[in-house]
Amino acid sequence: MKATLRVTKSDSLLYEGIHDIANAESFGSACSNAWNSVVSRKFSNASSIGALQESLGENMLRELDNIKTSLCPGTHSTSGFPTRCIIL
Repeated sequence: MKATLRVTKSDSLLYEGIHDIANAESFGSACSNAWNSVVSRKFSNASSIGALQESLGENMLRELDNIKTSLCPGTHSTSGFPTRCIIL
């Protein structure tokens, strides 16, 4: 089934993408895509080598702190988390 995966932190959108999720493997792949997107955006926003080094390792794990992940059926935008979404 097509589903929209959305990741937010402090009401700021970190990732939103449409994925075909049929089983645990495809769900894991969707989550991996979301994480890779968050990491690459963090690296591209680094303004110096020092900032880039600071983004590596444990600091990237801090990105997971206080995030909200939702999975909604269909391909619509999930603004406002409709009631049929699963909040993970």
